[in-house]
Amino acid sequence: SDLIAEVEDTFDSERIVFPTDDNYDSVKEQYASLYFDTSPTIILIPESSSEISLALLFAGACDYIVAIRSGGHQYSALSSCDGSYNCLQIDMSLFDSIDYDVEDNLLTVGVGITLSTLYDSLVEFGVFLPTGECGGVGVGGHIQTGGYGRLGRSFGLFLDHVVAFQIVLADGSVENIVAPDDDTTDFNDDLFK
Repeated sequence: SDLIAEVEDTFDSERIVFPTDDNYDSVKEQYASLYFDTSPTIILIPESSSEISLALLFAGACDYIVAIRSGGHQYSALSSCDGSYNCLQIDMSLFDSIDYDVEDNLLTVGVGITLSTLYDSLVEFGVFLPTGECGGVGVGGHIQTGGYGRLGRSFGLFLDHVVAFQIVLADGSVENIVAPDDDTTDFNDDLFK
């Protein structure tokens, strides 16, 4: 189909990985899931929101289950799949940018950043955020579970400090969801309560 051709044209051979590829075992690895098989049918490694959209549309057209991995720290391998059904794993590791806006005191962090990279950047920027302690955890997965850490009782969870998300919906549309404040009344009740 046209969608399959578009995926093949968009993702170079390093960013589309099949079980027959030499790098499949290293790319599919879930370092914290020693006791669960991880065997996705295909792994796509997007670089942009538009590529995530394409990946989701492809998965829908091919009737694939989707698993999303930011760091691979999911103990029961739920950020991958076991090979018992057709599964597309979207590897978010290339979403690894981090930027600090000093004037607005805002961090913009890619979900593929690990906590150790985030720690280093926070020190460099001279700012603090409460996070977990395991440096190999990806920010994307950490945020989804709240962002628990030792300083949570004093400073809240990592998630408590998030003011916006850019998300890609199953239909491929990209949404910027902003937490409500004095200037914002339009927000998504499912993300910010």
